[in-house]
Amino acid sequence: MSSSNSQKEILTLIRDVSTEKSQGERRVVNLKRQIEELQSELESVNAELEDAKRLKECTEQDLKGCEVELAMNESSIQTLEGRIALLQGEVSTIGSDLEALKVSEDICFVAGGFRFMCMLIKCLCFEIAWTCWFINLCEHAFRMKNGLCDDFIGKMFDLNAMIRKFHQSVDSASYEAFSSKAVLQNVHTENAHTKQVEEGKKDLERELAQIISDTEKMEHEFLLEQNLHKQVRSSP
Repeated sequence: MSSSNSQKEILTLIRDVSTEKSQGERRVVNLKRQIEELQSELESVNAELEDAKRLKECTEQDLKGCEVELAMNESSIQTLEGRIALLQGEVSTIGSDLEALKVSEDICFVAGGFRFMCMLIKCLCFEIAWTCWFINLCEHAFRMKNGLCDDFIGKMFDLNAMIRKFHQSVDSASYEAFSSKAVLQNVHTENAHTKQVEEGKKDLERELAQIISDTEKMEHEFLLEQNLHKQVRSSP
């Protein structure tokens, strides 16, 4: 009787040990699974941390770039302000010169000088055109028959007469331009001289309008730079 009881106790003990062993193995498996999950979460958190670090570095670099761009914009604004002030000074100076030229007698001499320069330019253009025409005539002459040479020579004489007449007109215009100051002081009521004065006035007015247009353009660029500067400062 006692031996059978002891065998039962041994069997019971073996079953208990086996049960505890299987339960322990299951707990070990569960713990391993939890460890793997925690490691996976740790890797994910580390990856997010690295992304956050890279984002921080990029943000810092962007911030430095914005600071550099802001400094450059401030320098550009100062430069534009200086240029606008300079253009405004030039506008004031030209406006004063325009008012002075409206009542000055010397503008007639300036207009005569303009006429002389125009005549010189026309003379140069005429000489160039004459040279081209002469070359074409020479080429044509070499292609002509002997019976047409007299016609070519006649054309050359006519051309020389035209050139002499043109040079005489240039000399006359030169004399008129350089002597117009003394003459025009007593003939301000002549329509031709009045027209010259008006042309000089219109030239100055066109120059003034161009400078005003440049000033408005610079002011527009300055306003754009100011708006960009404000946007950069107001951005987070």
